Amino acid sequence: MTDTDDRYVAAGLRPPQATIKTDPEIVAPLIDAPPSEPYEGVTVPELKADLDRRNATRDEGHLIVVDAPGNRPELVAALVADDNAPTILADAAGDASDNPTQEVSA
Repeated sequence: MTDTDDRYVAAGLRPPQATIKTDPEIVAPLIDAPPSEPYEGVTVPELKADLDRRNATRDEGHLIVVDAPGNRPELVAALVADDNAPTILADAAGDASDNPTQEVSA
């Protein structure tokens, strides 16, 4: 403790918190780094498998369609769009919570 800290303690006060100094050379790359790509490190075959898995439970009108299924950016874009889409497939899954016209049996 410093003399200043001792004076605060003697007065019954807490010493001011230390300021944390950061090295700009270390922090700047973290701040300026672009966000990581969704599905980073996932291979094209894995992306296709994920797309197929999602489409397996959907009816024809709600399928995820990719014009160039071997094109990684298009696969990622389609999957990200699906991840961010509102849940409109609740009816297809039999969930009546968003469909007031469907009766729910207790």
